[in-house]
Amino acid sequence: MLVDVLGKNPEVRILDHFLLHEDFEYTKSEIAKYAGISRATVYGKLPAMLSNGILVESKKIGKIVLYRLNLENPVVKELRTLNFQIARNMAEVATGHIKPTIKKVSASSGVGVPA
Repeated sequence: MLVDVLGKNPEVRILDHFLLHEDFEYTKSEIAKYAGISRATVYGKLPAMLSNGILVESKKIGKIVLYRLNLENPVVKELRTLNFQIARNMAEVATGHIKPTIKKVSASSGVGVPA
């Protein structure tokens, strides 16, 4: 859901996947696969997400480390709320209960245009 609003940069892709599957643990390779980014990108982005407490190491199996979303982190709590609100808004738009309120930015002009 976050990628629909915030774009498809690697951090958003990683967060989006973890927010949609918050009860699961993933290896670096699985994060790359499910987020649709390279393992090298995961290796580059993961340290900041760990140091900020967004993700945590949940367990080690030999040399393999599993990661999960840190549901106790206040920022993660806010992201979960935002993700829910985005999903609710998208559902209401899809069912015709409300009109789209999110505007896409025109690539040529940089000016917001109706979605």
